[in-house]
Amino acid sequence: YRRALHLFSALRYPVGRARALNNLGVLALNRDDFREALADLGAARELWHGLAKRGEEAKTLQNLGMVYNRAADYPQAVRMHEQEIELLRDSADGAQKAAALVQLANDLLAADEPRVALGYYLRVGRAQKSGALAATAYSGIGLCYRRLGDHGAAIDWYRRALQLLEKTGDKRALGTVWLNLGATYGRMGQPETANECY
Repeated sequence: YRRALHLFSALRYPVGRARALNNLGVLALNRDDFREALADLGAARELWHGLAKRGEEAKTLQNLGMVYNRAADYPQAVRMHEQEIELLRDSADGAQKAAALVQLANDLLAADEPRVALGYYLRVGRAQKSGALAATAYSGIGLCYRRLGDHGAAIDWYRRALQLLEKTGDKRALGTVWLNLGATYGRMGQPETANECY
């Protein structure tokens, strides 16, 4: 990607530069090199913004949000996803909008804002009735209710997520929801049921 960046810079080809910078930023994120990831993704975002490529800028903002999330800077992650959602407001891509809302809700939940996160998860849950995004939203709703102390509602939403995940075949997500369900039963003083979930 560095060679491509150098060539595209010499050619004064901003689309190629932005793509190379975005890919370099993702690679840096995968290495947990947050400083480099932020620099590369920030430069890519500026290029996309200057080119008025709203969809590409939104994808880069999503990547920036992931960097801040992994760096545990949740307020900044929330800001990136809010800006991403604003750029997607007029987009016809419902799945991209839903994914952005889920990311925003995840960051709000990590920032200990379960009531606010719940609203975003519910928006996605109402719009997406099946598939992985719906299951993620349902699981997030369960987490919010558990944090808010409404264990009955948490269990209901976890069970909905399990039904969807059994159809998608996502074993990792399925295991995570079973763990969350077990933790909820444990908090309710039902260790036998919790044990069955674990």
